[in-house]
Amino acid sequence: MKNVFITLAIAVSFCAQAQEASEGKIFVVPVDASGKTVQLPDGTYQGQVELTASQGAEGMSAKGVAIEGAGFTFFAESTSDTKATFYNMPSWATQPAIIGMENPLSIMGRYASVDPGTYDITYYQNPGYNYFTVKYSDSPDEIVYPAQIFLMSSDSEYVALSGSDGVYAGNVVLPASFRVSYERQYSMPVFIYGPTSSAQIVKDERLPLQLRANTTTNLTPAADGEVRSGDKVYATVSIVPSDQYILVTKAHATGIDEIEAPEQAAVYYDLGGRRLREQPSAHGVYIMLRNGKATKIAI
Repeated sequence: MKNVFITLAIAVSFCAQAQEASEGKIFVVPVDASGKTVQLPDGTYQGQVELTASQGAEGMSAKGVAIEGAGFTFFAESTSDTKATFYNMPSWATQPAIIGMENPLSIMGRYASVDPGTYDITYYQNPGYNYFTVKYSDSPDEIVYPAQIFLMSSDSEYVALSGSDGVYAGNVVLPASFRVSYERQYSMPVFIYGPTSSAQIVKDERLPLQLRANTTTNLTPAADGEVRSGDKVYATVSIVPSDQYILVTKAHATGIDEIEAPEQAAVYYDLGGRRLREQPSAHGVYIMLRNGKATKIAI
């Protein structure tokens, strides 16, 4: 199904504010269970942890940050004047924050939602945008993939594919021209998967993709009679680091709306939308996502 997303305040959301941050200090600030920061009498924030730069490493990091509430935000203070800025996730960003992958930052938006736990958090500053990564301190290589991937067109429309474990698939109508992203933003190259070669045509063979490769290159459906713009196709996108690609095949004209796909492992979420690291065992109501379909279950 095609959705329309209106991008708000892009220029403001990603404008640098970078000079302030680079002149002073940057902190990770946990929020409480209601999503609020707690300011102390001395002007600091409860639980704040200063980010530091390591020699030879990109960004500024803090390891072993304890998050006990709903998530965290970033606070940048300037040493040259009294200005200070909170950096949050913009309104279009995928929430909860994606574990092990890059997440966007903005001077507008809301805190980064994560489950209570201990995390290694890194803030990156680049011309035009800022972003961060959050990883489990006890499992820094683990990736908790988003529930959807987006085929974004330049007019801010997108087609969403659902999946799990980094592989997404479904019957869709491809846009005439699009980019692949796990965030609903067409123009931020940090989140775009482009072709690894000059090839731009998607069809019934895998087109290898790579994050931040050829990010200004739009993909287009084949026009050779097999897959055309406007056709309903079965599209598969993988963003697994070792195997990133897009593959489309024309849907069979059998009257069957869905094409059987390989069974995918179930992924579980609580009712607040937070992904669980394993199948829940405690009594309660949960959401199970399998093969792109969400089902409410009770234990």
